[in-house]
Amino acid sequence: MKSALLIGLLLCGVASAQKNKEVTTKKNQHARTQPVGVVPGQLIVKFKKKGNANGIFKQLAKAGINLSPIRELGDGSFLVEFSEDSGLSVSVLGLDVKAGGSALDALDKKTRQALDKLNKFFDIEYAEPNYVFKPYAVPNDQFYSLQWHMPKLNLPKAWDYTRGSNVVVAVLDTGQTKHPDLMPNYVTGFDFLSDPKMGGDGNGRDNDPTDVGDGGTCDDGITYENSWHGTHVDGIIAGATNNTEGVSGVGWTTKIQNLRVLGKCGGSMADIADAIRWAAGITVANMIPNPNPAKVINMSLGAYTGIACPITYQNAINDAVARGVTVVVAAGNDGKNASGSSPANCNNVIAVTAVNLNMTRAYYGNFGANVTLAAFGGDTTRDDNNDGYGDGILSDLWSEDGKEWYYAFMEGTSMATPQVSGVVALMYALKPKITPAQVKDILKKSVTVLPSGACTQGCGAGLLNAGKALELTKALP
Repeated sequence: MKSALLIGLLLCGVASAQKNKEVTTKKNQHARTQPVGVVPGQLIVKFKKKGNANGIFKQLAKAGINLSPIRELGDGSFLVEFSEDSGLSVSVLGLDVKAGGSALDALDKKTRQALDKLNKFFDIEYAEPNYVFKPYAVPNDQFYSLQWHMPKLNLPKAWDYTRGSNVVVAVLDTGQTKHPDLMPNYVTGFDFLSDPKMGGDGNGRDNDPTDVGDGGTCDDGITYENSWHGTHVDGIIAGATNNTEGVSGVGWTTKIQNLRVLGKCGGSMADIADAIRWAAGITVANMIPNPNPAKVINMSLGAYTGIACPITYQNAINDAVARGVTVVVAAGNDGKNASGSSPANCNNVIAVTAVNLNMTRAYYGNFGANVTLAAFGGDTTRDDNNDGYGDGILSDLWSEDGKEWYYAFMEGTSMATPQVSGVVALMYALKPKITPAQVKDILKKSVTVLPSGACTQGCGAGLLNAGKALELTKALP
């Protein structure tokens, strides 16, 4: 585990003892490849026949497959539970698995056997694990001069077109904190963590998206510190701006909707899929309607599964995009081809990789044909601009114990992704009727071309250029 590195410069001008304006460099503990996990004893199953789920569960029981439905998901599939007596105890998983490269190798034996048997049953359209996904990060306002990435993204020109409006960006992450640089821009969020153990707040789902910390010892045997990952992502998108305090956000008046899907050791795909739909204003069973549907969804999370995009993810993303919502996701920090990283390998997403200050692919950034474009993720091991700090991305954060707020540099595709989400929100502010397809097309057409040799493996169309993207957006009918 790598702890925060204190650079040693305490910035002055503190008007209150409660305002700790320390700037640090922190390498997030979720930075490197994480073994993919699954929620034990759970699967997501969709039947070919519709409208008679109870009958099919009974038919499965007659075949010796005993499943207990937990809830129905938005695409008609079911989150189900199986146990030792489920009759799922024979054979091995009959899928094409490349040696050393697949998440399937990490699945527990019971889950592999359950999938094998279910996928051979004639009434099953598909069955897949309830994967656990984790944050990607290694990562006239007071600290704007330290936000080196903003002028390099041509954001000042973008702000000549618009500084934002009340466009809502749903941040599917660790949840919401009371960092003073963020409070003005929050709208109603939700806690989607259905497992109290993951949630760490003593209950399941509720209307309180507060990040209570995601630290603890996980199944990989590693003990992680609290990351406050969602707070850092929030600040990049919409830290309160032009208030002489803290950092500047990409959108000065963009609104953040925190949907808590990551807790202790990550979050389940079933919960994340529900959050995607709820963010887009789609009805989710047993939940209140979203009072502030989002136009942009930011997912600085993922897992390197080594296999194609899970169907559960793809269906939820498709549903959101069909409602006119743009979904922006992190390409991942594994230094591998993003074709094996979910949700970056899903269709209908904008997948973002990371480059360093010199516009070269960051050592951790995933690459390949699935990447749409790059933004700055930084590299805290370098100080190429000689400002006395590692070249990470500066944003809002809390101390590990959650007692003091401050500002910290972090690195990762988690930091690059909200830069793109923030610009997409500006595009919606300028042209509210812009479609997700138009957003993606403009982002690709407006990039700054990366230097020769900067990313030979493929970093998408190039580097995000906010000013050019807003120029092309304004030109739309």
